[in-house]
Amino acid sequence: MSIDYEALIVRAKQDPAHADFSELRWAFTRSDQYDPNEANEDDRTLEEAVEAQDWPRAREVVDRLLQRGYVRLWLHAYAGVISERLGDAAGVERHAEFCRGLMTSIMESGDGRTPDTAFRVVSVEEERTALTLCNLELLQQVLIDEGGRYFDRVTVQGPDDAEAFDLFFDVSIPYRLIDERLDGLETPDS
Repeated sequence: MSIDYEALIVRAKQDPAHADFSELRWAFTRSDQYDPNEANEDDRTLEEAVEAQDWPRAREVVDRLLQRGYVRLWLHAYAGVISERLGDAAGVERHAEFCRGLMTSIMESGDGRTPDTAFRVVSVEEERTALTLCNLELLQQVLIDEGGRYFDRVTVQGPDDAEAFDLFFDVSIPYRLIDERLDGLETPDS
């Protein structure tokens, strides 16, 4: 029996160095808080506050977003920068610890070289953030459906005009949920 997401979050916040971030990410996908289309109005508000360097407003928005999805990798990346700008050393370390844990969970889920060894992600947003944190530029993204398993084949390029290469991300979890939601919609013919 799996431990529920809320209990895992409480433990991870108390001791992120010993948290099982893979278990935490998968539990998140089974929680009521999980939404594979995570982006919302607050996301745009956060980006605007950061762009304007309105750090107190940015902190307020990122804290609200983290309450709704504490395993969203990009929020911890932003929260770390915001904490730094506000002189909050403990916040910088806390969010860096979560970024490290979440990234390690992604990187240890596969090697990304083939669909069979794809990195497993809980959202396309997580995929994009992982690429950004690895300093890889996304050149192309192609969705592959292999009998109900979904993969993004992304062509990326590293810094200094390195040669482009492909990586695979298993995006089955978010796409299955999207498929389930679409199946539940009534069509005009029904």
